[in-house]
Amino acid sequence: MRLKYLGDSYDFVKRSLLHCLSTLGPWSVIPMFTESGEAERASELEAFLKTSVIATERLTVQNRPSYFKEAAIDQHLFIDPNTGLRLTEVGGKRALDYFLASELLLLSEKREKYLTMIFDQSLGRAPESARRDEIGEKLRKLREKGLFGFAYYSHACFLILSRDQTVSSDAKECLHQGLGLPRSRLVETPGDQVDNLQLLLRD
Repeated sequence: MRLKYLGDSYDFVKRSLLHCLSTLGPWSVIPMFTESGEAERASELEAFLKTSVIATERLTVQNRPSYFKEAAIDQHLFIDPNTGLRLTEVGGKRALDYFLASELLLLSEKREKYLTMIFDQSLGRAPESARRDEIGEKLRKLREKGLFGFAYYSHACFLILSRDQTVSSDAKECLHQGLGLPRSRLVETPGDQVDNLQLLLRD
């Protein structure tokens, strides 16, 4: 994220989502600071989101290999890249604006019972139906890697994922019931919809 925008409308959505989802357990934030001077202001972000901020150092090309590995704590995590989640690899300074799928898999590997939420502004400029299809395709590809989840679809999207399907389903219901979000805003892959129905019938 970029702290110069702290307190904008997106940040209020982030705070609302985190507050609601805190009923499922404590959260920590990985802000992915990329600009000089931001690390020194991490406490401002923490005060606004009312959530613990970790990995407060500036993300660089040099420290990236260890940056996320050291942040893999036993807790729900909110990742806040400048642009969003990228499924394909990219290197150099261009990658600093993205959270990469390979890093997501690393972070979720030993956190099977926890959620990872990602702020994602990387969708293309297209009609709403095409954007929803793009989200669905991204979720489908993540599902192939063992990650279950859904997206809160709005002007910018939030991906909410877990290796445990029950945990991701609980998060979806939490946002629907706790915030009153319409189910139409909570986008899943078709496979997840079927599996969630089976879980409900089994319970």
